[in-house]
Amino acid sequence: MEITVEKPLTQSLDALAVCRQTLEEVTNSCCDSSRSPRMITAFGLIDNFVEKLETDSLNAEKLQACIEDLRQAGSVIGDLHVSCCTEIREPLFQKILKQLNVVHSNMMGAMGFSH
Repeated sequence: MEITVEKPLTQSLDALAVCRQTLEEVTNSCCDSSRSPRMITAFGLIDNFVEKLETDSLNAEKLQACIEDLRQAGSVIGDLHVSCCTEIREPLFQKILKQLNVVHSNMMGAMGFSH
């Protein structure tokens, strides 16, 4: 069964673009090169998520897979967030996590769950 998610899809793609841009800000200001692999993972998860959403149609199975990917992205961002050495980037991580929450709410709403 195909699910109509045009508005939530557009909102989600916009939110993911904000996530990617903000993650770039974090990456550019990070002083710890050991965090780079986790940041690369986070970029990959966001990019893969965008690729999945940029399909012509989404069904419940694809949406569920997207939600699982979103949880994984949130986990990586959360790990980066709690291991950050400066409060300056705190608002950037909060911004990313807030946008991921927007995407999650949209995906759950598209699946028929209230958010």
